[in-house]
Amino acid sequence: MALQALQSSGVTFRKILSHFPEELSLAFVYGSGVYRQAGPSSDQKNAMLDFVFTVDDPVAWHSKNLKKNWRHYSFLKVLGPKIITSIQNNYGAGVYYNSLIMCDGRLIKYGVISTNILIEDLLNWNNLYIAGRLQKPVKIISMNEDVTLRAALDRNLKSAVTTAFLMLPESFSEEDLFIEIAGLSYSGDFRMVVGEDKTKVLNIVKPNIAHFRELYGSILQEDPQVVYKSQQGRLEIDKSPEGQFTQLMTLPKSLQQQIHHIMDSPGKNRDVEETLFQVAHDPDCGDVVRLGLSAIVRPSSIRQSTKGIFTAGKSFRNPCITYLLTKALSLLSACEMLSFDGHKLGYCSKVQTGMTAAESGGLMSDHWQCCWKLYYPSEFSKKLPVCRVFSSCCFIYQSYRRIGLQKQQHLCSLSSSPSLRQLLPSVLVGYFCLHCLFSKW
Repeated sequence: MALQALQSSGVTFRKILSHFPEELSLAFVYGSGVYRQAGPSSDQKNAMLDFVFTVDDPVAWHSKNLKKNWRHYSFLKVLGPKIITSIQNNYGAGVYYNSLIMCDGRLIKYGVISTNILIEDLLNWNNLYIAGRLQKPVKIISMNEDVTLRAALDRNLKSAVTTAFLMLPESFSEEDLFIEIAGLSYSGDFRMVVGEDKTKVLNIVKPNIAHFRELYGSILQEDPQVVYKSQQGRLEIDKSPEGQFTQLMTLPKSLQQQIHHIMDSPGKNRDVEETLFQVAHDPDCGDVVRLGLSAIVRPSSIRQSTKGIFTAGKSFRNPCITYLLTKALSLLSACEMLSFDGHKLGYCSKVQTGMTAAESGGLMSDHWQCCWKLYYPSEFSKKLPVCRVFSSCCFIYQSYRRIGLQKQQHLCSLSSSPSLRQLLPSVLVGYFCLHCLFSKW
């Protein structure tokens, strides 16, 4: 079973685990402190360790942890374990993080999530937050015999493979596959725009190909829709409409619903299966899937990061971190509004394209970052790839040819001016940063 590749008996991790209440259905540790990463995060020795604890009864667990580790919590600790659990379950991505804790000489952060909420996320990708963490190599340090949880963990890995297949060409390398899988939970994540290293996914995958292979090898060998040449590190998949439809029908429920929402034209009221059948025959099927992922990840990442304002304890007393968080959350409008000649066409989601400078008439360099969206106004009812040329404007392409959506040399414009609703979290950040800097919690 693929999960066996994740298990570890690391003494360091178990010693840290001993500082917390024992009632855990699953405990794992992840990040650059566990698996080496390329780039700036390559210093494993001093890197923070990221833990996730899955518990059947969050109220009872937090009650015991408050007695053992009162100082780990923010000001919310005075509200008690029931309120903490309500915040954990009902806001953000269903996980409650305590950050920047010194434990056994190591800097750690740990998240607590309900077993039921984790199982739902693994099966349906409601948030693709902790489920996304578990699509990459992690060290499982404790797991009980919950058959439902184990089955959900396996299902999550298989769903990751299927989703990646839909965004890849007919033939590709293992590294291509693992990069797609590792990037699923970062699709649309606003932190990739304002906070994270843009090469984070590559930095995760390249030094850990063997770990990804160990995690996904058996799934690839057993999948009837793929030819897996493990010796050459190459794969071939069925990219026919029939093959893609089969894959789309096995996607997690939330991703199917997001794809349906994106593709279902107003007034048609088709069911999800009809929409997926249409997408399977669409040459841009992979881009549609990517937009569906972004629609799950973007709001989830924003809500969870906003919740971190309230749950963070000592971390807010660091002025540098305060500044970074304030700046990051002031740029919540990570997705830009696309408009043409005064008409708002929709939001713009960035995806890679292989368009060359020659195909674009010299207007753009090879492999430029492009984006596209389905537009509802009747004059823009077709699906149009949108290719950014300058910082404030873009050209719209169809079948890799520039089409006539210019009027008196005006190009469609990209605007990222945030609305009042989008600025509200930034105001809250500023308020609570000032509060935490001068309070004695």
